[in-house]
Amino acid sequence: MSSQRPNTAAARSGRGTSCFLCHQRKVRCDRMKPCSNCVKAKVECRSASHPSSRRRQKPVPREMLLAQINVYEKMLVANKINFDPIDPQSVLEQKGAQREKGQPGAMSVDGDSSDDEERTRYGSMSPPFPTHREVGSQQGIHQVADSSSNSHVIQDTPYRAAERIMRDDSSEDQDNSTLYDVFDQIYQDPALPKSHLAEPDISSPVSELHPSPVHILQHWQIYLNCIDPLLKVTHVPTVQGHIIKAASQIREVPKNIEALMFSIYLLTVVTSTEDTVERTFGRSKEYLVQRYHSATHRALINADFMRTDNLVLLQAYVLYILSIRWFVDPREVSCLASIAVRLAQRMGCHSDPEQFSHSPFEIEQRRRLWWTIVGHDRRMGETTGLSITSISTPGNVKLPLNANDSDLHVHGTEPVKEHTGPTEMIFALTRLEFATAVLEHGSSTKTRSGQNLGGTIKRAGQGGPAYSLDDYCVFVESKYLKRCDPKIPLHCCTIITTRQTFCRMRIGSWLARYQAEDAEALSDASRDMIFLEAIQFIEYDNILQSSEHLQQYRWYTGYNFPLPGYMVILTELRRRLAPPMIERGWTDAIEDTIERAWTAIGENQRLRETIHRKPSFIQVTFGTQFLKAWEAYEEVVARGGKLVSPPSFLYQVREQVRAKTLAEGGWPYMAGPDMELMYENAFFGVV
Repeated sequence: MSSQRPNTAAARSGRGTSCFLCHQRKVRCDRMKPCSNCVKAKVECRSASHPSSRRRQKPVPREMLLAQINVYEKMLVANKINFDPIDPQSVLEQKGAQREKGQPGAMSVDGDSSDDEERTRYGSMSPPFPTHREVGSQQGIHQVADSSSNSHVIQDTPYRAAERIMRDDSSEDQDNSTLYDVFDQIYQDPALPKSHLAEPDISSPVSELHPSPVHILQHWQIYLNCIDPLLKVTHVPTVQGHIIKAASQIREVPKNIEALMFSIYLLTVVTSTEDTVERTFGRSKEYLVQRYHSATHRALINADFMRTDNLVLLQAYVLYILSIRWFVDPREVSCLASIAVRLAQRMGCHSDPEQFSHSPFEIEQRRRLWWTIVGHDRRMGETTGLSITSISTPGNVKLPLNANDSDLHVHGTEPVKEHTGPTEMIFALTRLEFATAVLEHGSSTKTRSGQNLGGTIKRAGQGGPAYSLDDYCVFVESKYLKRCDPKIPLHCCTIITTRQTFCRMRIGSWLARYQAEDAEALSDASRDMIFLEAIQFIEYDNILQSSEHLQQYRWYTGYNFPLPGYMVILTELRRRLAPPMIERGWTDAIEDTIERAWTAIGENQRLRETIHRKPSFIQVTFGTQFLKAWEAYEEVVARGGKLVSPPSFLYQVREQVRAKTLAEGGWPYMAGPDMELMYENAFFGVV
């Protein structure tokens, strides 16, 4: 017979490895020739080629590496090249030794001693880039090098700038991240729900935690009016059918739909005001947040979301991590966002679905979901100081089409036609567009006005040319905002939020150059421009907070706190109110600009006070520095016989300083007469 195998001893001779088929299938090979598996499959039995084993090289001793680095550092010092040394103190000693010997590198460019400069660079102030201790600590890796362009992705610049401002003002040596200490202080309340996805409590079925059918539909209506227009994570016609059916058959809801429903409950409660929740559902917001947070935990785990490749479950999890951002430490949310990235990658969402056999409906759902996850992961990375996020390897996923949900059909086979004018996707498209924008620092790019922005923007996964920051803003304006009608609330929100993002990007680019001590970024003209940009940034946020016809979208501003604007304003206030700058000349224009900045900040803290009742991130992080800046401003304008009223949030800051001083056994911080007179009207702010 043709399938007769030869003698065993003969067949085994010269066969020391598995055949190609068994090796590929990862099954046990009997090493016959042919083997039994190949005989059954009726294929040729070929030996698999294995690479020859290589001897593992011994690691280079650590002492040898340190000695070699020391040699290179001495060469950099000798050539007067600034760098971040492993041991800053050793560099100062080397410079001192060179000065005694009269060697080059001991003097600064203008011939003066550089000891003070170096101590400032490596001593009391943190260097513009992280030292080896910071890289190995909680702060993590701060930049992602692009080997092809020798540039750096500017992603965590606001975090690093905030760290620098706080450390510059600190009188104590701090090894750990100052912002992390602030997170510990804000989120240490044991009453806040925790994010950990532990084993669920099975004492009662999760179906008993659903609200009444009437309340289910009310949650859905809030989601439709306020949340879906900005997120567009779910397909409204499809989910609405499931919601209506579930309201009448709550115990027969599939597990993935149940998890999505609880995520919607939680998100609608979290994003609504306390009065709205009390009036609509008859329970306090705190109670319902605790209830639905626990229920969403259980529903996700019951559905085995970590091991199930289900798009609806991933949508539910994304809505969940968007919900907890309001009351969970950003470091935890960042870790949970990375889980969403891994789940999406396992499901293949990081590759454009059009190249696979997905329906037009699923193609759009996957694109919307992937870029929403990338955008949220990037934002949490910026907040916690991490540069390595999902945008580091974005894949080739295209942006979703400019199409309404009614254009998408679950069983449709025809390609979806894209609209030329604004659709219900207009806000989500601009949000996802910015998720693709990677600002790279390294090449010198100038705007049309000739200003150096020091970077270029590439649209990750979209192809096309690189843009200067100015040209990218023009591109977004013409593509998304050109046909928007400001009278339509969604369009108005899109216009303001998009232009606010332009301010954020310009500030981020300037902060990167400022930290690198770029000469043009430190020029008066550049600082005047970015100061006005930061004020405009805060003023856009004030419009979003105060506009009556945008109240349904006000919750979204909680995800977009204008922290970069605050940092630039604080930096410039400290600089402009310093005695050397005042002596150079105090003009009406300077006074008007500073007054505009204080007005914008005060109004922003007042408006944001109505969202949460707790000390704001700004008060905890930069409160004392703003207080010092205000006192300097008050003193300057008083010389001209002008009296000014302080912003309301500074009253609370002064009281915090007073309480801390008394707790430490010192004299209370004496408040000025205006502060004492109006203290009872103090406000609390919010992130």
